[in-house]
Amino acid sequence: MPNQATSAVPLFSFENTIGELAENPRTLALMEELLPGLADNPLLELGRGYPLSVALPYLTMFVSKDSIEAFRLRLEEIPLF
Repeated sequence: MPNQATSAVPLFSFENTIGELAENPRTLALMEELLPGLADNPLLELGRGYPLSVALPYLTMFVSKDSIEAFRLRLEEIPLF
């Protein structure tokens, strides 16, 4: 039987809303590091209630797909504490 700790769902993912990610200091810092300028983009405020996955087509207007993928990978690695 697999260990539940190793098969746990990530704390953060692209299914979190943009608002949730923007309000959390850890995810905001990661966003600022890997997606420069996005946190200050006025359109971010409009999308606060939407999951990040819904906004992906629009994000590519501002940042590269490689940057988005790097953000996804690092986002899913954020520990509980």
